[in-house]
Amino acid sequence: MKYFLALGLGFAAAHPVAARQDAAPSSTSAEPASQPRVSVFADGVTIDWRFPLVELEARVVLRAGPLELLACSPRTREHESILQIPARPLHIFQACGLIGLQPGAPVHYDAANDRWIAPTGQPLTLRVLGSFEFGDVTLPVEAWMTSLKEPGRETRTIPWVFAGSRVVEGGAFGADEDGTIVCVVDFSTALITIGEVHSADDELLWLGADPRYVPKEGTRCRLLVSARIDDPLLLHVLPDGGLRIADKGVTAQDAAARWRRTSESAPTGRSDPPAKPALTPEVSNPATPAGASPQRDRNTPPPGNKTESNWRVIELRPEGQVASAVMRRVSTALAAEGVPPAAMLVDPRSLSDARQSPPGGSPIKPG
Repeated sequence: MKYFLALGLGFAAAHPVAARQDAAPSSTSAEPASQPRVSVFADGVTIDWRFPLVELEARVVLRAGPLELLACSPRTREHESILQIPARPLHIFQACGLIGLQPGAPVHYDAANDRWIAPTGQPLTLRVLGSFEFGDVTLPVEAWMTSLKEPGRETRTIPWVFAGSRVVEGGAFGADEDGTIVCVVDFSTALITIGEVHSADDELLWLGADPRYVPKEGTRCRLLVSARIDDPLLLHVLPDGGLRIADKGVTAQDAAARWRRTSESAPTGRSDPPAKPALTPEVSNPATPAGASPQRDRNTPPPGNKTESNWRVIELRPEGQVASAVMRRVSTALAAEGVPPAAMLVDPRSLSDARQSPPGGSPIKPG
């Protein structure tokens, strides 16, 4: 019998997808409390409870041209999307719910007032994790997009939201049907999108892939999905590789120690795992076999894991003409001090010599 974990984080009962009975992936063996706080949720979907965030395996499929999506499912909209993501959209929805993200609704038409209602949902930050010439770090997805209305104008922070898609006629999950994982124009089945109304008419498309920064097609990377990051630890990088926090010079060791301290003191919610996910009323929870010990589901945070932002992100911001090689040296030094790649953010557009096409290669592995 199939059942759907309604995610038990306060949003499921109110969201229409909670009525579905698709089973979320589950583990078959208990895991020790000392495990790394990174777990595979489903094919192509990893949860890093330390931030927390959801990691999605991805591949570059478009380097230039108008965009309707940032990321789509295989064999759907690759001609208008930078990334192809093999994970099932419903599993992405479930993983996002488990780290506490609250879904809203995609764009929809208000017939009573004859107007389109913009998408809603928890604000998000989207980053790409990979191995680039400027380091094994993350970059803002906005760096891969450019304005079609104002050519040459850089795309800064985009108001991403967790819309959550919807159930369509016949009971299917809309994003599963349409492949609409991350959209930049109006799709009524969008899983993640922009909290604004943007027409999908060809003549009104507003964003394009920027070939100056998008890697070659086939490059593998990871798309990171998290609650909006409003307060990264700002680390200024000087042309000679020197570092400053505020007006004080620091070493990589100092910066890593500061990162650990601010991460530990970051505002967090409860320190216990979320409540056990509820099942739909139509089905009951499968019984534990007689004599078997209860096992912790891998879809539940490790014991004692914080359920809101914990690890902070360090933004490595160039001050002056900083070369890619210098930035790589700095990020490597921070990694040697224990700062993971997923915690480092670099905008390649701020570097003095960022190559037009960053090299391909293997993505950074989770953990």
